Amino acid sequence: MKIALISGSPRGDKTTSLILLKGLKEYLNKENVEEIIELVWNDPYKGEKDFEEVLRSDAIVFAFPLYVDSIPSHLLNVLVDFEEYINKNKDTNYNKTNVYAIVNNGFFDGKQNCLALENIGHFCKKVGFNFKGGIGIGGGGMLSNLDNVPFGSGPKKNIGNELSKLSKNIKIGEDNGLIFTEPNFPRFLYKIMAQIGWRNSIKKNGLKLRDLKRKIT
Repeated sequence: MKIALISGSPRGDKTTSLILLKGLKEYLNKENVEEIIELVWNDPYKGEKDFEEVLRSDAIVFAFPLYVDSIPSHLLNVLVDFEEYINKNKDTNYNKTNVYAIVNNGFFDGKQNCLALENIGHFCKKVGFNFKGGIGIGGGGMLSNLDNVPFGSGPKKNIGNELSKLSKNIKIGEDNGLIFTEPNFPRFLYKIMAQIGWRNSIKKNGLKLRDLKRKIT
């Protein structure tokens, strides 16, 4: 079995999307998956080599951050090109590929990712892939600060449990459904941490706290 893990974060390396795929890969290795390829689609242009590699896979996992309740624009552009490539080569004997998605956002609630997951489903329907669901993860902003905490433990307990279930479903080709989860962390503390982060960020950029309330006229 061959699985393609694709990070669709525009930030490239050291992103929450890659952190989540790394966690998923650990669970997939426990399922004795034969081959896993890892790709980063962080710009709007990808060559046919990438598309060919992905189409030779039995399953694809897209992981990306939520942008305006949907798919990041650069990744959307790649998917459009991918669709064109598939249509040009529709007579080629590719696998009937299963597709899963992991979408994270900076809000606390994982359900905020529902529309982005559904959009991946629409893409799959258009090109003939089997959309098998995925996970919407809230609180993505804190995961990069939890490198020393393994998935399935502490604040990453719920997320790790869902990644484990997803890996099992990928291995046997089952539908995962649309699952939404958050870190095992108090919502009010997450909100306080986010507010502190915004304040520190605006000061680093030479502005004042009152500028947070500035309106565009």
